[in-house]
Amino acid sequence: MYGIISIISILVRSFLLKSAFEAISYGYIINILFAEPLLGTLSFTVTGMFYRKNSAPALGSALYLFFYIIHNFLLCYWVSSGMQTVLGIIIIIVYFSILAFIKRKIVNKFNPW
Repeated sequence: MYGIISIISILVRSFLLKSAFEAISYGYIINILFAEPLLGTLSFTVTGMFYRKNSAPALGSALYLFFYIIHNFLLCYWVSSGMQTVLGIIIIIVYFSILAFIKRKIVNKFNPW
């Protein structure tokens, strides 16, 4: 099951998701050098908040894709809004507040680890 979800994840991330910087000159380079590593690292870190390593690899891969899509959407929204600093800060604060709430109120009730 992990192999199937992993392949689907790679295909979705490669071909279906829009690049936040595609409209900017040299956007492809910006995406490869900065956005992709940032999105990957952030998605991996956030997935670790809700998933214990090696407990269910298919679930971990699906969660990684889920969070990658969310982070890509938030980045695309911020870039399309003109990359306003205040908006970026608001997005980060609201997003991580929601994650903390979900982690504390919902996930911790079902996961004793």
